[in-house]
Amino acid sequence: QAYFAYDSKKSGGYTRSHLRFSKKPIRSTYLVSTPHFIACSVAAYLEIYDVLAGIRKGGTFLLNSIWNAEETIRQLPDAVKKT
Repeated sequence: QAYFAYDSKKSGGYTRSHLRFSKKPIRSTYLVSTPHFIACSVAAYLEIYDVLAGIRKGGTFLLNSIWNAEETIRQLPDAVKKT
């Protein structure tokens, strides 16, 4: 099941994708509020939005960026590192 929320900007805005996966039919009528997995493909969003809001304890965060491991550690905001 998928539901997408778009920014009001015509271009350069963000898209939030609320996805559920199951072998059984999914008939949920509400957005995902406590995700197990969050992905971000624009590193600058980490400074602008609370990207990790609601992530479950032990959840997985995937950042798609050009940074290597050392640069990622330097660039990540403290709030993201603590989550």
